Amino acid sequence: MMKLKSISILILLCSAVLGLHAQQIETISVHSDVMNCDIPNIVILPADYDSTSVSYIIKFCFSPTTLRERTRHTKMDNKNGMTRREALKRMGTVAMSAALATSGFASVSELTTDKRNMKIVAINGSSRKDGNTADMLRLVLGELEAAGYDTELIQLAGETINPCKACFACAGKKNCVFSSDVFQSLYQKMVEADAIILGSSTYSADVSSTLKAVIERASVVSDTNPGMFRHKIGGAVAVARRAGAMNTIDSINHFFLNKEMFVAGSTYWNIAYGRLPGEALNDDEAVANMKNLGKNIAWFLNRTNQV
Repeated sequence: MMKLKSISILILLCSAVLGLHAQQIETISVHSDVMNCDIPNIVILPADYDSTSVSYIIKFCFSPTTLRERTRHTKMDNKNGMTRREALKRMGTVAMSAALATSGFASVSELTTDKRNMKIVAINGSSRKDGNTADMLRLVLGELEAAGYDTELIQLAGETINPCKACFACAGKKNCVFSSDVFQSLYQKMVEADAIILGSSTYSADVSSTLKAVIERASVVSDTNPGMFRHKIGGAVAVARRAGAMNTIDSINHFFLNKEMFVAGSTYWNIAYGRLPGEALNDDEAVANMKNLGKNIAWFLNRTNQV
């Protein structure tokens, strides 16, 4: 019964892999000498097919020796002392890797480790360049860079982002129609990113007016062109001198949630306290939270990439 169950699992695994690719593949044989043990051969054969579909036959060919002498043994009679379970697992891995290789797709290991050159963009909405908000965003990005992801920090200090005119001319165009400021290029970077981190210092218990304009215009463009931010990862960062930072976090997270994005969190609120440049780095709890936020976004991206 265990033998039949193991075989059924292998058939399902191989069928699942091959079923993803409507391409002709050559006959693949994984012989027992490849495995260094006496185990069944796997033969994957192309059956009847046309230009649009391919069906596959998976045959498990057992030698008489295997059927007769190995049924009651839990260990394979080979120098490695490989169990039947281990042999079947190894055999299945080789078979699937070979099938993927002949069909022009990546190997099993490549499918689970390739990061697809994922991009993370962080936008600093503070009116001060390279201040406390930038310091906190760099902490987050540092963890993502250490995990192998491409990152970019965009600082809006010195830039004027005009408010939304509510003309809805962006419908069907996938970007704002006005090019008098940097919003068009900024929005394009947001769309191309796999994760978006928005950071702002706290002004009147909310995000800066510059970041607010970005959020409002990005909201209208994505509302009239649905799905542009769907399933991206979002992270919010706020800096305050004393109070109001929770509202800043809320404004950013509301944008993410309203655009079908997944929101990453940390061990506590992603808020740092400081007034003069560099002071927020003395907030030990904030520093730890920002680093953990970066690690959580990296974890999220890694899981998303495996889907």
